[in-house]
Amino acid sequence: AKAAELESFANEQAAAKFSYVHELGIVKLWSILENAFDELTFERLRDPQGRGFEALNSLEGPLLPFFNASPAEQSEFLLGKLKSSVKAPLQRGVGRFEALLNPIGLGGLVEPLVAKAFIDLSETRNVIVHRGGVTDKQYLARCPWNQAPLGDKLQVRKRQFDWHACAADWYVVEVDARLEALLGRARPVNHDELQLELMASLRQLNPVP
Repeated sequence: AKAAELESFANEQAAAKFSYVHELGIVKLWSILENAFDELTFERLRDPQGRGFEALNSLEGPLLPFFNASPAEQSEFLLGKLKSSVKAPLQRGVGRFEALLNPIGLGGLVEPLVAKAFIDLSETRNVIVHRGGVTDKQYLARCPWNQAPLGDKLQVRKRQFDWHACAADWYVVEVDARLEALLGRARPVNHDELQLELMASLRQLNPVP
């Protein structure tokens, strides 16, 4: 019975071009990005120079426990307060990460094609995680290029996942370049070429309109 069930699922996924695998990939990709930029912000907050930004001065909390905490505990506290202050979890797309990076001097411009892909990534992830992959009005309004019928189960294709992954790669390279600049180091020589290649791929993968 179990073998027959697995065979049936495999046949369904083959017919759907393995949508389930790509759904898992999208959820995992977003989690990796969240953890990576939370960790980057945490490490910047551990550095005394990383705490010298004006936006951190307005954060509130109990002074004595903070004073008695270890540097790592202080950074964890500041990270939590900062995320709450800028409402990072409520921001859409790449805004979720820029909201954290701006107060620590790592914010910057994001190419429109990259921002569009991040909107699609975050909104698709939210529909998968919170609605079982079933489209709603909010999803269709925010991602009008995905012409899925209202109330239908999303069919995530490899092209869509590749689009998201390509945008994530571009953004990681961009933030790395910002960090190098903040630390007074030269931009890595391969960054420009790599971002140009990724942008060319994004143009090919970008859905219309």
